[in-house]
Amino acid sequence: MKYTKLFNFLLDKNFSSTILNNVAKLIRGPIAAFFIILYLNPVEQGYWYAFQSLLVFIAIGELGFSKIVTLKVSEYVTKLKGNKRTSIFKNNIKNLSSFIFINYILYFVIALLSFFIIYILVISFYNEWPQSLKETFFICLLFSSLSLFNTLQGAIFYGLNLVYWKNIQEFIFGITFTASLVLFLYLDYKIYSLVFSILLANLSCQLFFIKYYIKWINKMFKYVDFNLGVNLIKDLKFLQIKYGMVTLMSLYITNSIVPFAIKYFNPVLAGQIGFSYFIISSLTILSYTFFYIKYPNILELINNNKLDEVYKKSKKYFIEINISLIVLFVLFFLLIDFVSLNIIEIKSRMLPINELLLICITQFILTNLGFFAAIVRGFQVEPYWKLSLFQIFSTTGLYFVAFSTNSIYNLFLIDIFLHLLILFPFSLYLGKKQLTQIYANR
Repeated sequence: MKYTKLFNFLLDKNFSSTILNNVAKLIRGPIAAFFIILYLNPVEQGYWYAFQSLLVFIAIGELGFSKIVTLKVSEYVTKLKGNKRTSIFKNNIKNLSSFIFINYILYFVIALLSFFIIYILVISFYNEWPQSLKETFFICLLFSSLSLFNTLQGAIFYGLNLVYWKNIQEFIFGITFTASLVLFLYLDYKIYSLVFSILLANLSCQLFFIKYYIKWINKMFKYVDFNLGVNLIKDLKFLQIKYGMVTLMSLYITNSIVPFAIKYFNPVLAGQIGFSYFIISSLTILSYTFFYIKYPNILELINNNKLDEVYKKSKKYFIEINISLIVLFVLFFLLIDFVSLNIIEIKSRMLPINELLLICITQFILTNLGFFAAIVRGFQVEPYWKLSLFQIFSTTGLYFVAFSTNSIYNLFLIDIFLHLLILFPFSLYLGKKQLTQIYANR
């Protein structure tokens, strides 16, 4: 019986596609890193990772609304499953269709606004860049704005519990991006390789799912009510304000260090920081594999008010994530010397071991905070926005310390103490307080 359950689990499309997607990420990451090191010099590497960090800010326009999309779509789907009465069923599917439709219009406007705002801010801040770099960034940003539609579609898939389709979307994007990157780096296009890779990856995703989009439009468009969709969005404005603040602050906190380093230190150090964070962040994402598969089920349990089950499963996933992350970090440090001695010298392209260790500790803390926050936010609440506001000021203060002392090491060390003494305990307190109120009301 146990073997039958295990066999069925392995054949589950959500599970198998997530494993495939994460294995692909595990392979893509080193391949991309290898070719970047091989075909870009240390200065070009710095600009490469600075561009990638700055391009992430294109998400500033949607301000985390994709998370709310997932939560609301999941809620509507749960209601559809729970009540088959004709009138209620039609009402729920009308809500779902109208909500999804209005979001596509909203994201189109967001993509345009984000492009212009981010470009003006970046070019103003880096006015010392040569014209060729500014033009390259302009094109990269323009093509990156298309990725907002991938973000929206992925959020809808996730809310519909179509983890399989979300994984296929990420798989296609990742494979196309990496293959294009390798090809154009090999052809010596240098940083322009990023332009072509972003364009081809976004186009491949949209073209692959074009039949699905047409099928969805034909099936659900008859239920769409524009005014209803607008009202549904309006009802979320207070939750969105909090989500937006947290997302904005999170983008700044997690993606500003490389742009800071290239502005106030030098491109070589920026490249080392970018490459180090790329590797370590890939490992933290990999540790989330099983939780990622089952998170839609957690949302369904929350929507069905099965809180005891939520607690049991969350505890299980928490242990799995931490064990996975520790194992991955240990393997990472063991492999550094092996790769440098036998394949290609990477130590000069990364931060020193002591600084890498500090980043790993910080990422370990952040991974656990992210897990707790995901569970709490599953109840469609956002208690962390005030704490994120504190992080904005603390991160800015850390940059000032690093610049004043001319030491990135000091930044990483103080950051750990801030997380351990302030951010971690207060995050737990806020999450526990919010959940206690929710449990009391249910």
